Order: sequence, then C-alpha cells, then structure tokens
Amino acid sequence: MQKGVKMKFNGKKIMSVTLVIMLCAAIYLNYNYNKDGSNGDTAKLLGEAAYVNNDVTVEDNIDTFESQKTEREKSKEYAMELLDEVISNEKSTADIIKEAQSKKIRIAESIVHEADCEAVLKSKGFSNVLITITDEMATVSLKAENLIPAQIAQIQEVISSTAKISPENIKIVLSR
Repeated sequence: MQKGVKMKFNGKKIMSVTLVIMLCAAIYLNYNYNKDGSNGDTAKLLGEAAYVNNDVTVEDNIDTFESQKTEREKSKEYAMELLDEVISNEKSTADIIKEAQSKKIRIAESIVHEADCEAVLKSKGFSNVLITITDEMATVSLKAENLIPAQIAQIQEVISSTAKISPENIKIVLSR
C-alpha cells in the first residue's frame, strides 16, 4: 500500500499555470467590459439582409462615454501589467514570454485601432463614440437615436479598413 503520493512541481509548471490564470483574468475583465446590458432593445433596420448578424442595440440613458473609456483603459492597462509580470518573472520559459509578448502586442494594436476608429468616426459626425476591440470583434457605442443603413455601412467600413475586422463581427450599440 502506498501511504501517500508526493507531487513534484517544477517552476515551468507553476509558471504555466500562473500565465493561464493571468490570461483568464484579462479575458474575464475584457468580457465583462464588453458584454451587453440586458436592458437593450434590438432594432431591426432596413438593409438587414446585407448586414447579417449586425444587430444594433439601443440603450437608454447611457451618457457615460468618458467613464466607459476610462474603464476600458484600466482593463487593458491591468492586462498589460499582468503580462509584464509574466515577462519579467525569472521562472518564465521562453515560450511563455513569447506568448505574453504576443498578447501585449495585440492589446497595444487594439488600443491604437480603437483610438484611430473613434477619431475617424467623430470626424464623420458621430458624437460620443466608444470602440472596444478584442481579437476579431469590435463593439461600437455611440450616441444616436437611430442609424440609417448608409451610416451602419460607414461605421463598418471605418472599423473594417482600420482594424481589419469583418463587418459581421462588428456590434453597434446606440444610446439616446
């Protein structure tokens, strides 16, 4: 009979688990930031067949674009800090460091794309624009009562050409 089983953990296994936990935390924060509220009404617009999977959600009384931008920035900053810790940890393997650096680059690119897209959409007359980009998805929040199909196409074109995200992966949320 065996009286007990000794488990041996080396630094690589612990570091791998730590990295997975940190990346899950960053993904969780981004998910919580991007999930839609349950109080939105989905509006069906003309041209819907041309924009399959592009629901436009209208939410009432959302006048907090600056606070939402601050939360987005905090979330991405926190994720970058976690990744910096993984990169600077002496127990991190070369593969883990490479993966963390790759994730940092993707986050940095999304920050640049978000700012660029917001600036272009503001210059085209859309007020209070907030764009959040995660991997292959974009959420565009803007202040408007409604949008015509040409405006939806304009928003999709800006996001697609700037951030290289396909139109079916762009969600538009309106606030009144």
